[in-house]
Formats: sequence, C-alpha cells, structure tokens
Amino acid sequence: MEVTPSPEELTASLHSQIAQMTTLLRIGRLRPVDARLLHLLRWIGERFGIVTSRGTLLSLQEMNLTHRVLAEICGTTRVSITKALSHYKTAGMIGTQGEVDLLLPHPHRTLY
Repeated sequence: MEVTPSPEELTASLHSQIAQMTTLLRIGRLRPVDARLLHLLRWIGERFGIVTSRGTLLSLQEMNLTHRVLAEICGTTRVSITKALSHYKTAGMIGTQGEVDLLLPHPHRTLY
C-alpha cells in the first residue's frame, strides 16, 4: 500500500530537513575543531541519544561512529578526535558509560 503525504506533512518534513542541514552547516564552520566535535556530539545526542537523569547517553558503537568517522564528519584527523575526547573526559565535560558509550551531561553542567 502506497502512502502519499499531505501537502502540510511534506512542507513540515522539508522545513525539518532544512533546519537540520542549517544546524549541521553551522557546526561544520565552528573553530576550533574540538568545539565542532562537542557540538556535533550534542546534536547527535539530541537526535539519537537516550536522555537519562545524568545526561544524554550515546552509543557510538551502535551508531557505528568510530573516531575515524567522527573525524571525517568534523573535517579533521582521527588523532585530533581522540585527543579532543580525552581532553573532554579529563575536564568532566563528557563521561563514559561502559567501554564505548559516551555520557553528555545536561547543558551547563559537568560530571564532577
């Protein structure tokens, strides 16, 4: 059975896609690269993460987001992503849950 969206649904979908693309383009222009990574992780968390009382949980493994893939999205190297993630973990700006999941604290809060 074929389903045809109404004009209102089509318009709403297009507006949503444009808003997402605008956000991604803004993220892509951020400097330095580690700020770009943090904003990208927060955007991914808003779209696909699991909200908990401590923050947003991201399963990078389930989403197949390796450091190399994150580097390609951010336009940098895998080494830069690894260093930035280590810096954010040390600073308490992101945490880990298990071996591969990231915990992004609620905005304006750190884990410590």
